[in-house]
Amino acid sequence: MADTDSLLAEALQAISAVSNEAAFESLRVQYLGKKGSFTAY
Repeated sequence: MADTDSLLAEALQAISAVSNEAAFESLRVQYLGKKGSFTAY
């Protein structure tokens, strides 16, 4: 569970630093895409 908690914290930090829609889409794919970090769990 600690891995998912740290992954969530990392994702939230990255999301808060997003400055435009293209960067947000890139993060969405990175974390939620077919081979994304959260999808791996």
